[in-house]
Amino acid sequence: MEALRERRFVEAATAFQRAVQCSPATWQLHNLLGVALRGSGDGVDAVAAYQRGIALQPDEPTIHNNLGNVLRDLGRHDESIHHLQEAIRLNPIYAEAHHNVALTFEEVQRTEEAEQHCATAVELKPDYAGALFSLSRMRLLHMNLVGAEAASARAIELDPTNAEFLECRASILRGLGRHAEAEAAARKAAELATDGAESHLAKGAAVKATGDRTQARDLFRRALVTRPESPQPYTELLAAGGALSDQELSAAKERAHSTDTPRDVKAVSYTH
Repeated sequence: MEALRERRFVEAATAFQRAVQCSPATWQLHNLLGVALRGSGDGVDAVAAYQRGIALQPDEPTIHNNLGNVLRDLGRHDESIHHLQEAIRLNPIYAEAHHNVALTFEEVQRTEEAEQHCATAVELKPDYAGALFSLSRMRLLHMNLVGAEAASARAIELDPTNAEFLECRASILRGLGRHAEAEAAARKAAELATDGAESHLAKGAAVKATGDRTQARDLFRRALVTRPESPQPYTELLAAGGALSDQELSAAKERAHSTDTPRDVKAVSYTH
């Protein structure tokens, strides 16, 4: 469990695989194995682990929720929606499942259903920062700027140093004509993103030196999110090996032309 809490996913998966062999009828172990496998980037085996857990405990909403998430990662959206809705059927006040099915609906352009489930997640769990951010983003896309601003303000109150939240808020405030506040939010987001990228790159390099390439890739990916215009996160991801989507691999190669980083890494579906 400590390895899982510390995001040492490969180590955790190995430990849970041994535990499952010793206690194959314990659904909780299959569920935890699925979590570790998903974190390590092995979505296909994570699906199999969750399915074994569901076979043992079909009425447990947590496993349906977790399976729905990894199926979304793999682009299997209809199956993802099925399992996330099953999690909600089994536990109608499961805020995380409402948020997760909202994210899947959003990916397949079912935007009204996405926003409805996101709003339900926030109603059920008012301090759910991730769902508040998603709701603010969805309302911005639907030009409900007043509603977007309210959700954004609460999300940032809960997580004031989240650069992504601040970038979204800047867009909302610009739409409302509150330009001075928008620029202040954008400046703070840029400062936090730069600091965050440098920190993630440094930590990733240190972790990679210990041999934990999976955790290193996770840190480099966080740097990529906060500083996508820089070549360094992409080249570090390539050097750490393998866990790149097709789109990320293409971007990495484009930015790596002037480096000695290997360019023959195969793209695989990465989950987190």
